[in-house]
Amino acid sequence: MSTTKELVAQLVAGELTIEQVAEALRSKTFRKISNEYPDETADPRVYDDDSFFWVGVAWDRQRIDDDQYDILSRAAGESTNES
Repeated sequence: MSTTKELVAQLVAGELTIEQVAEALRSKTFRKISNEYPDETADPRVYDDDSFFWVGVAWDRQRIDDDQYDILSRAAGESTNES
């Protein structure tokens, strides 16, 4: 299975549709983090290649639009495999 970072790169490159990426995110396990600003020195997994962080990076760099970000956010939130 591709990492979140790879899925976002494939979406941006036009290799996958938003629906395909959303479905892949629904099947992933996303670690819950606190509401406080994440501290990468305390927990480097916040920025690992399978973190939802990479969706935010793509949005921040304007590689995905607001609607795509919303779709992917909902998909990650619908994941039944939370750790």
